[in-house]
Amino acid sequence: MFWLMCWNLGFLGNISLLFSLLFSRTKYKNQEIPKPDYIGKGTNIYFVLLAFLIINTVIFDRLDNDYYILSIISALIGGFSIISVVWLLIKTFGKTYISSGVIGPLIYKSNKALFQLDDGRYIQLIGVNIPNPKSEYRKISEDAFHRMTLKKVAKIEYDAMKSVGEVLFLYVYVNNLFINAEMIGNGYAKAISEPPNNKYYDLFVKLEEEAKNKKLGIWSLIDDF
Repeated sequence: MFWLMCWNLGFLGNISLLFSLLFSRTKYKNQEIPKPDYIGKGTNIYFVLLAFLIINTVIFDRLDNDYYILSIISALIGGFSIISVVWLLIKTFGKTYISSGVIGPLIYKSNKALFQLDDGRYIQLIGVNIPNPKSEYRKISEDAFHRMTLKKVAKIEYDAMKSVGEVLFLYVYVNNLFINAEMIGNGYAKAISEPPNNKYYDLFVKLEEEAKNKKLGIWSLIDDF
């Protein structure tokens, strides 16, 4: 009886993880944006736990006596599966994507480089620092942004702090391109820490270093900007 209870816990935990993965994949498929890395990690966790559960079941089936160690392993598999389900759902619902209107050109408001959607909302890219308005390299950065975004429909993602006043702080996706990362990774902007909105800061720093080392974009013209 103890073995059966533990095995059921392992089995139900594994099934719950499977359905959570399918739900997460469906969500991102419907929104036509790249699936984040955590879905791949969750898939790997699922198959590892499933393999352990199958091996544990086969070993127990070939033994004549009740082995509590195998029962405990099944229960641990179930427990870890449930923890993984909670982690996966938190990750999935932690991202809020909203289909938006058409992106307009960069404008300047309160000394900030913003763009405006056709519904009137002002957007500031999180973690992206383009050259200041007096810099001769500002237009290069602006042109790169416009090539990727102008008159295109965006999907937007919030971080911890969504807005200040009428300005929204967002990560922006256009045609499966992560615009914040593309601006930095192609050398048209630098990474900037903007607590508490630092979800992708480590990625942005890495992309900036790569762009700088490869002399991409503005880095091909100057050592710093």
